[in-house]
Amino acid sequence: MLQSLWTDSVSMRNNQLRVDTTAHNLANINTHGYKSIKLTFHELLYTHASPTKPKGGADARPGNGRFPPTLASSVGTGEWGYQYTDYAPSAPRATGMTTDIMVDGDGYLQFNDGKGGILLARGGNLRWDEHHRGFVNQDGFQLLTTGSEPVPAADPGAEPQLEDMLPHIELVQVAFDEDLIREDNGYFHLAEGANVRRGRGGERGLGSIIQGFRQAGDVDMAEEMTDLIKAHRAYQLAARSLSGADNMLALAVNMRR
Repeated sequence: MLQSLWTDSVSMRNNQLRVDTTAHNLANINTHGYKSIKLTFHELLYTHASPTKPKGGADARPGNGRFPPTLASSVGTGEWGYQYTDYAPSAPRATGMTTDIMVDGDGYLQFNDGKGGILLARGGNLRWDEHHRGFVNQDGFQLLTTGSEPVPAADPGAEPQLEDMLPHIELVQVAFDEDLIREDNGYFHLAEGANVRRGRGGERGLGSIIQGFRQAGDVDMAEEMTDLIKAHRAYQLAARSLSGADNMLALAVNMRR
C-alpha cells in the first residue's frame, strides 16, 4: 500500500516536470536556433527474482524444481534520467535581411562574451560597431575569427560590408555533443578539454555561411502537443490511483474502530 503511494507521487511529480519542459519548448517555437529539451525516464517499478534457502541453511538453486525463486518488487528513485538536446543543424529560415547570417552545417560561429570567454552559436543578426571596430550580434557579442580576434575591416577608414567579411570568419566544429554546455538564448560554450576542429566556412564538415537566413528552432508542434496530452493524462491517472490508495489505506486503518 505504501509502495503504491510512493509510486503515484513520483509519477505525478515527474509528469509535472514533463509538462513544464514541453511548455518551455513551445514558448520558444519561434526562437531562432532554439534546441528543444528532451527527457528520459529511469525505470521506476521493476521485479527481480531472489533465490530462497531451504531448511538446513543450504543455498537454494532456482530452476531445479525444488526451490523456486521468490519474486519481489522494488521501486526505483523515479528521477528523470537526464535531459538531452539534439544538436543537429535545423532548417534555414529566410529573413530577407542581409545582416542575418547562419551556418548551414555542423560548424559554429564564435562570439566574445565580454568576460574573457567564447560563446558558440549557429547564427546571428550582425552590425558594425565602431567602438569595438568589429561586427557584433543582436546581443552585443563580438564576432571572432581565430577565437580572440575580431573580424577585420578591409578598409580601416570605412565601414565594411558584411559580405566582404564572410571569408574571414572562422568556424568551430565539436567532435562530441558532450563537449557543448548549453547557455541561454541559443548559445553554447565549450567544456574544458573539448575536442574541436577549426576552419573557414565551406571546408569539409564545417558547413558554409549563408546570408539572409537564420536557423529555425527544432520544436515540432505536433510532437510537443502530443507529449503534453500524454503527460496530462498520465498525471490524471496517477492522481486517481493515489486517491484510491489513500482511501484503501484509510479503510485499513479504521477497521479496528
